[in-house]
Amino acid sequence: MINISKVSKSFQGLFRAVLDDVSLSLKQGDFCVLIGANGCGKSTLLKLISSEHKADSGTITCKGDVAQVVQDIHLGTVPQMTLLENIALSEIKIPKMLFYRRYKDQVIRKLKRLNIGLEDYIDQPLKMLSGGQRQMVATLMAINSGKQILLLDEHT
Repeated sequence: MINISKVSKSFQGLFRAVLDDVSLSLKQGDFCVLIGANGCGKSTLLKLISSEHKADSGTITCKGDVAQVVQDIHLGTVPQMTLLENIALSEIKIPKMLFYRRYKDQVIRKLKRLNIGLEDYIDQPLKMLSGGQRQMVATLMAINSGKQILLLDEHT
């Protein structure tokens, strides 16, 4: 599903490469956690997998669509829109905001099953929620997207 072979990545102005000759292979159903110090290349590797950055050398092959939750959740959500509107956008393949309200009961049921308390904020703009709550919404949106590969960058 993901094959990374001898990937290296440098950024101009840095003394050494952020990633140097990294290889990794993951098949469907695998779960992988990247652990390391700040600046060691964890986020860079995820950005390479999602094609946000291009590797200097090596190859990355992904078989499947990628959903990503990044550190800055404002990049994956619309803070001015409500929790319901954001979740509905992630579930409807052709977003038509005139119809998002019909998903309200369905979204509330899903949120109640998760037992995370977000159903109480269904009509609140995301910018009014705490950082952790916004991160939960962004993660739910990525999961709801139906993509085969889920990349989570410091999402907790």
